[in-house]
Amino acid sequence: MKPWSYSTLEKFETCPRQYHEIKILKSVVEEESEHQLWGKEVHTAIEQYIAGGGKEKTALPEKMWHWQPIIDKIVAMPSREMLTELPVSLDESFQPVEWDSEHCWTRGVIDLLVLGNRSAIVLDWKTGKRKASEQLKLYAAYVFALYPHIDVVHTALVWLKERRIDKATIKREEVPDIWGKFIERAARLKSAFERDSWPERPNGLCKAWCPIVQCQFNGLREAQL
Repeated sequence: MKPWSYSTLEKFETCPRQYHEIKILKSVVEEESEHQLWGKEVHTAIEQYIAGGGKEKTALPEKMWHWQPIIDKIVAMPSREMLTELPVSLDESFQPVEWDSEHCWTRGVIDLLVLGNRSAIVLDWKTGKRKASEQLKLYAAYVFALYPHIDVVHTALVWLKERRIDKATIKREEVPDIWGKFIERAARLKSAFERDSWPERPNGLCKAWCPIVQCQFNGLREAQL
């Protein structure tokens, strides 16, 4: 079983065959969409600006100036430490390991982690359409695993396009329940590896967004026939 991240777990749950073809067999190259490229550009610009302490030399590009006020508020937050694009890799005992370790079980990259004395803030920049997500529950669990002194994690999904923020506060005592749910989800992925079972699962991406054109549910395949 390969290490899982929140996004790869979602990809597997959406369609096991697509996950297997793209992530394991690598039989298909999933081309980055215009939206994905824009998301990368935004993440890089914000990371450089925050890491530079909000200095003019790392200022946001003109096309992102409308987000400047919210980013400046974040830069001005009091903190013991502020970390951007923090890679996290844990084994099955929730202990930190190297990113490419053979013992890595789960991993992810935290867009921004603001550490205090007993609490922390986790922010994730989103450039797409606002939707429900369990991602920052997982990232809060990452933070609790990495920093034993942290008792509370305040999370925020920052929906830049809509200028909305979804906030949640997670306490350390919630960690067993969070891990319990993700362990169940990861167990289904592990079972797929053990059984080598990757069934096609029709979903909203089939019509025009899936690169697996051999699949019976692929809308692009139907258009070619």
